[in-house]
Amino acid sequence: MSYKTLLVHAGADEAGERRLRLTKALADRFEARVIGAGASAWAPFVDVGVGYAAEAYTVVLENVKSDIADARAAFDKVFAGYPHGAEWRAEIVYPDRWLIDLARGADLIVASHRKGGEDSRRFAEPTPVIMESGAPVLLCPPGLESLSFGTVLVAWKDTRESRRAIAEALPLLKLAGRVLLVGICRETAQAGVEAQMRQVLERLARHGIKAEAEAPPAVKPSTAEDLLAVAASRGADLMVLGAYGHSRMREWVFGGVTTDLLAGAPLSLLFGR
Repeated sequence: MSYKTLLVHAGADEAGERRLRLTKALADRFEARVIGAGASAWAPFVDVGVGYAAEAYTVVLENVKSDIADARAAFDKVFAGYPHGAEWRAEIVYPDRWLIDLARGADLIVASHRKGGEDSRRFAEPTPVIMESGAPVLLCPPGLESLSFGTVLVAWKDTRESRRAIAEALPLLKLAGRVLLVGICRETAQAGVEAQMRQVLERLARHGIKAEAEAPPAVKPSTAEDLLAVAASRGADLMVLGAYGHSRMREWVFGGVTTDLLAGAPLSLLFGR
């Protein structure tokens, strides 16, 4: 198993350019084709008593087109001469919707963490991309432009989502210097969780991945905090986990761990769904 097509949300801002460079470095490892998704949305405004202003509409639309052109220039610069294939696809639409649409042709999506203050007309909201794309989603801190795989932490919970995340992360796990399977649990459940993880270790071993397992007791106010504490103490570069959630009247409602990690994880996250 390998990633042969990467889909990345392109952008001309500093975070977007770093995301492009990170994607290129990752694509090089897999000799993968890259699809650059250029998207920016516009929202017409209403001036009380006037309605839609034709001139304002034209200005806003031209600004959107300019944003997409700048993103393409950044993509072309990073992928100039890239030997494994790079394709540009752009649309005037919200970036998260465009990534979801293009995900049918991708093995892995690369996007960025939300840090607060981003304009959703230019920023790919992680939540719908993770939940609706049907592809694994790699979320990276905005300041990151290269990935290290010294230690990869796999957050274990005996659920469909967690099992899927491991399957979708196999190409990255094979690159890791160390793979650590972590199941945060109550002390009374430790023996059962350890038994589950032994089966996972056997599964990974058949893929040539030598992994370790830990079932530390829950000590923090939330499982996400426990996972982040373990990740920090072990020097993890990447965390792999399943995304738990459901749709409630057009709004995705995540489970607690997913929500907490999306809000404040300092490291890269690979979400399976």
